[in-house]
Amino acid sequence: MNANVDEGFLAFVQNFLRDKFGDGVVAVYGIGSSFMSELKASDRDVVVVLSSTDKCPRKDWTTALFEHHSWYGSEVWFLYGTLDDYLDKDRFRVTSFANWEWAVRGIKHASVLLFGSDIRDQLPSPDYDYQDILVRVAYHLEPTPKWKSKKAIDRGDPIDDKMRFTKAVFKFGFFLTAIDYPDENVFDKEGVRELLDKSCKDGIIGHDVLDFYDIASDYRKGIDIPEFERRRQDFMKTVVRETISATENTWEGARGIRSIFQDGFKYPFSGIIKYIDNNGWKY
Repeated sequence: MNANVDEGFLAFVQNFLRDKFGDGVVAVYGIGSSFMSELKASDRDVVVVLSSTDKCPRKDWTTALFEHHSWYGSEVWFLYGTLDDYLDKDRFRVTSFANWEWAVRGIKHASVLLFGSDIRDQLPSPDYDYQDILVRVAYHLEPTPKWKSKKAIDRGDPIDDKMRFTKAVFKFGFFLTAIDYPDENVFDKEGVRELLDKSCKDGIIGHDVLDFYDIASDYRKGIDIPEFERRRQDFMKTVVRETISATENTWEGARGIRSIFQDGFKYPFSGIIKYIDNNGWKY
């Protein structure tokens, strides 16, 4: 059992899922920082592989299957699907918000089996969808819409833009290591930093990537980010520069970087596009 999984949490997950799905639970995995890293995470992600999703809660605004509950002050996200969903990208995109390649590799190579039958040897290790990962980086760099911020404040859970920034930094660090070391299957933040350090020493990436990674890590340890807005803007420059370098050298068939952010999640990421245009990036 991983050191980050305590018996109380395991009992909570087992009781909740068995009461809800009974024998329909095939396997349950802990993924993400709460299970694979010593750094503070804002929530706990639990992947639940079911024999059928008929009993899963369904939102009227999405086909994704999930729900979240609180456990001693932390948010626990239960992410539902069947083994067939994880074996087929098109099926997975219906039942999940996540990046399929990243999710499947993460479960296969960097997860904690909480209980059930281990199905990880049945999962593939597909090539990464780098564009989709990059779009997820940009999403967290976009300013929080005022309506969304007000809604969060009204429910007593204000959005932490600095936490969103750290998510962008960590996802971008993974993006770079997934390009440079696609077969390493390193997902924990400490392991990603080691690979970034190697890339930096080999002259593949700039040292400022490591600086931002350390700033994000420090924030998860309780150290504030001074001059936050300036650093956020500077990080956008790093994202653009390093992405151009990566796509020119190793990302076959890449489109113009501006076009990637223009598409976004079916809508433009205006913040980073404005930054690209204002700084004269001809990509």
